[in-house]
Amino acid sequence: MFENCFSFNRLVLCMQLRHWWMCFWHVRVLLITLLLQLLFLNSLSATVNSPHILILNSYNQGHPGTDSLIQGFQRIITEKIPEAQFQFEYLDSKNYSGPLYDESLFQLLNYKYKNRPFDLILASDDYAYNFVEQNYAALFPDVPVIFCGTNNFDINRLEGKNNFWGVDERLSFKKTVGLIFRLFPATKKVIVIHDTSITGTLNSKAFRTEIGNYEKQAVFDYWVDQPLEVLLENIQNLPTGTAIIYFTSYVKGLSGEFHNNYDALKILSAASSAPLFGFWEFGLNHGFIGGKVMKLSEHGALAGQIATKVLMGEKNEIKSKLYDSPQIYMFDDVKLKQFSIPDSKLPKGSIIVNRPPSFYQQHKVTLFAVLAFIFGLLAVVASVKFYTSRNMIVAYRKQLLTEKALQREMAFSTTLINTAQLIILILDVNGHIKKINPYMESITGYKETEVKGNDWFDTFLPPADNTELRAKFRKTIANIDVNREIYPIETKDGQQLMIEWHNNTLKDEAGAVLGLLSFGIDITERMQIDEKRQELETQLNQKHKMEAVGVMAGGMAHNFNNNLSIILGNIELAQKKLPENIEMVGYLNDAKIAVLRSRDLIRQIMFYSRQDTQYKTSIQLSVLLDETLQLLRATLPATINVQTTVTEDGRNATIHADASRLQECLINLCNNAMQAMDEKGNLTICLKTEDVQKEDIPSMYDAHPGHYAKLSITDTGCGMAKETIEKAFDLFYTTKPVNEGTGVGLSTVQGIVNQHNGLIKVKSHLGEGTTFDLFFPVTAQPQVSAPKNSDEEEYKGAERILFIDDDEMLADIGSKMLTEMGYQVTMVTESQKALQLFMTDADSFDLVITDQTMPLLTGKELINKLKQIKPSIPTIICTGYSSKVDKAEAKKLGADAFMMKPLELSALLQIIRQVLDRKKE
Repeated sequence: MFENCFSFNRLVLCMQLRHWWMCFWHVRVLLITLLLQLLFLNSLSATVNSPHILILNSYNQGHPGTDSLIQGFQRIITEKIPEAQFQFEYLDSKNYSGPLYDESLFQLLNYKYKNRPFDLILASDDYAYNFVEQNYAALFPDVPVIFCGTNNFDINRLEGKNNFWGVDERLSFKKTVGLIFRLFPATKKVIVIHDTSITGTLNSKAFRTEIGNYEKQAVFDYWVDQPLEVLLENIQNLPTGTAIIYFTSYVKGLSGEFHNNYDALKILSAASSAPLFGFWEFGLNHGFIGGKVMKLSEHGALAGQIATKVLMGEKNEIKSKLYDSPQIYMFDDVKLKQFSIPDSKLPKGSIIVNRPPSFYQQHKVTLFAVLAFIFGLLAVVASVKFYTSRNMIVAYRKQLLTEKALQREMAFSTTLINTAQLIILILDVNGHIKKINPYMESITGYKETEVKGNDWFDTFLPPADNTELRAKFRKTIANIDVNREIYPIETKDGQQLMIEWHNNTLKDEAGAVLGLLSFGIDITERMQIDEKRQELETQLNQKHKMEAVGVMAGGMAHNFNNNLSIILGNIELAQKKLPENIEMVGYLNDAKIAVLRSRDLIRQIMFYSRQDTQYKTSIQLSVLLDETLQLLRATLPATINVQTTVTEDGRNATIHADASRLQECLINLCNNAMQAMDEKGNLTICLKTEDVQKEDIPSMYDAHPGHYAKLSITDTGCGMAKETIEKAFDLFYTTKPVNEGTGVGLSTVQGIVNQHNGLIKVKSHLGEGTTFDLFFPVTAQPQVSAPKNSDEEEYKGAERILFIDDDEMLADIGSKMLTEMGYQVTMVTESQKALQLFMTDADSFDLVITDQTMPLLTGKELINKLKQIKPSIPTIICTGYSSKVDKAEAKKLGADAFMMKPLELSALLQIIRQVLDRKKE
C-alpha cells in the first residue's frame, strides 16, 4: 500500500517537473528572441542615426581658444549621440585671407563635399560663419548651421535663416574695465592690445563703444597689430598707474611668423610690472590677473546643446536664434598675491585658480581615514538609535527633501523673475510695491530699491487713471475677477508705456489674500502700429470713396450736359425764329445765361473732383480764385461773411501751376477757416504781388528769391498756440476729436505749394484768428491776341455733315441748328448705322460730328474706323463728360476738334468753319 502511494506521488512529481521544464524552455526561447531583436534594432539605430557633422574652424589646429571651444561642443554631442561622426576643416584665416583665398577655399570644399551630405555644420568664429553665410546655398543647402565664437553678432543677419542658430561672444569689456579701477584706483593709463583680424576688429569696435565714461578717468592707448618684439620693448618700464587689456587673437613677430597666444602672454607678463587683464579663461595660467572671462569649453558646450536638439528633431525647444555666452569672474591667485589684492576686493562669487592646496587638500587621505573611523562609530550609534527613533528619522528625511525641493523651486523662480522679458510685479494688499523684476527696471528707469514700499498708483500711474485703477485693484484683491486689463504706466523720464496686464492673487495656506502678482507685456509699439494701420486704412477707404464719387459725378455730368445741350439748342433756335424787338427774346436771353452758368458750374465741379493726371499751365490766379469762390459759396454757411480784395497787380498775376491742385489748396484752407470760426465770422481773401527775399524763405521750401503772387486767407476764428503752429503741417497731426479729422489737410497743402516752388507762412494767436499766406512765383504773361467779334453770317455753309448722337432729342436739335445755318445735315442716333452709312458712300460727307459716349461703338472707336475708310475726312468729337477723351486725346486720335457739351451755337459754328476751311487749305 505504501509502495503504491510512493509510486503515485513520484509519478505526480515527475509530471510537475516536466511541466516546469517546458515552461522554462518556452520562456528561455522568448528571452533569446527578444534579445536578438533588441540587438538588431540597436544595430539598425546605430546605422540610421549616425549623424555626420562638419566642423569649420576659422583658425589652425592648436589655437588655445577654438580647440577648447570645439572640445566642449564635441563633449555634449558624444554624451547625447555617441555614434555622431565629426569631420574637421581648419580654415587658417589668421595666416591667409582675401577674396582669392575665399574663392580657393570655396572650390576646395565644393570639390571635397559636393556629393557628401552632412546633417549639421558647426562654424567656429567670425570668418567661418561669414564663409558659410556667403556660400550656404552653393555648398550646404538646407543643412542646419550652428555657429559659435562670433563677436558682437548682429541678430538681424539671421532674418529669414530658419536653419541657423548660434552662441555669440559678447565680451564683458565694461565690467572688466570697471574692475581695473576698482582693484587699481590710481590707474591713469590703460593700454589696449588687439589685432585687426575680423574678430579683433569687431571686439575693438565693441570695446570703444562700451567703455563710455571711463575715458574721462584714464587715457586709453591702443596698440594695434604690434609685433611681439615691439610689444616686449614698449611694455617694459611702464609708469606706475598703468594697466594692460589684452584681447588679440594672435601675435606676429617682426619676420611675420605667428606666436602662440600662450607663449606671447607669458613673455609679455614676465616683462611688465603692470597688471594684465583679459577675457578668456585660457589666459589665467599665462599672465592674466583675471577679469570677467569666458570659459570657451562652456561656450562650445552651449552650442553643443543647441546642436543636439536640432539633430534629435527638437527644434521647437530652442527658445532663441542667438544666445550670449556664459561668463564668470575668474582670477589667478599668483597674480593676486603679486599685486597684493585681497579676496575681499573681488566680486562676489569669483573663482580663483592656482591657489596653493589647503591643509585639507594636503592631508585629505588622512582626514578621510579619521573621519571614516568617526563616522563608523557614529554609524554604529546611529544604527542602534535607528531602531528606537525610526519615525523621527523618516520625518526628518521628508522635511529635508521638502526643503531642498523648495530651495530648487525658489532658485528657479528667482532665475525666471530675473531673466524674463516681461514685467513681473508684486504688490501687497494695500497696493504697495514689494517686488519689480530687472526687465521692469530697464524699461521704466526705476531701480527696485527706489520704489520698494512706495504706493504703486502714485509712483507709476498717470493721475487721470489713478482712481479707476485703484477701484479695479480692490476688486481683484477681493477675488472679483479682473484677470486681464490694459492701462498705461509712466517711466522715470515721464514717457507713457501701454501695458497688457495679467493678474493673479497671492494667498497663504488658509486662503487669505496676501497681495497681487501681475505679469505685464509692453504693447506700446504694437498699439502705435495698429493706430497707424487704422489711419492708413481710413485714408485708403476715403480715397476709394472719392474715386467712386468722381466716377458717379462724371456719369451725372454727361447726362446733365446732354440735357443742357437740348435746352440751349432750343433756346437758340427760338431766338432765331423770333424778331429781336419783342419781349420774349429777353426772357430767352436770361434762360440762355442760366444754362451757360450751369454749364460753367458743372465744369468747375468736375475740374475739382477729377482724379486723372493734371498738368501745369500758365493760369491767371485771379480767375482761378473767382471760380473757386463760386464753388465755395455753395457750401459755406450764410453766417460766414466772405470778403475778397484783389489788387490790380494781383488781378493780372500769371503763374505756372496745376489749376486743380491749387483749387484743392484753397478749398482746404477755406474749410479749415470755417471750422475754426465755428461757422460764424469773417473770411477775408486777399490777392496781390510781393517781392520775396532770400532771408524770408524757410529752409523746408525749395523757393528762390523773386516776384511772387501772394494769396492770403484770414479768419476770425479761435487761433492757434505756438506749439500747434509748429506741428500744423505734420502728417496725421490734428487738434480735432477722434473721427472728425485725419490730420492730412495742411500737410497736403504744404506739399502742393512746395511742388509749385512756392512757400507758406502762418500767423496766428489764440483768440485772434489765423492768416495763411501762400506765395507762388509769377511768370511772364502770355501775349494774347484780341478776340474777333463773331458774326454768325460768316460761319454759314452748305457742306454735308454727318451728325451722330445716341440721344435722339440732342441729335434732332443739333441737326436743326446746323440746317438753319445752311448746312446739309444727315442725323444718325446709332454709331453702327453711321458706320454702315459712311462705308456705303464716304464721299457723300464733308464733315463728321460725333458724340463720345454711345453704345456698341464709342466716338473714339467710330472715328478710328472712319479714318481707316477715308483718312482725309474731317471729324469733331463732343462729350458731356468722359474720362476716356479730352483735347489732347482727341488730337492724338486724329480728330480735328474737341468740344464739351452743352454746345453753344456760335462756338459750334466757329469750330465747324475753322475745321472745314483748314481742310480746304
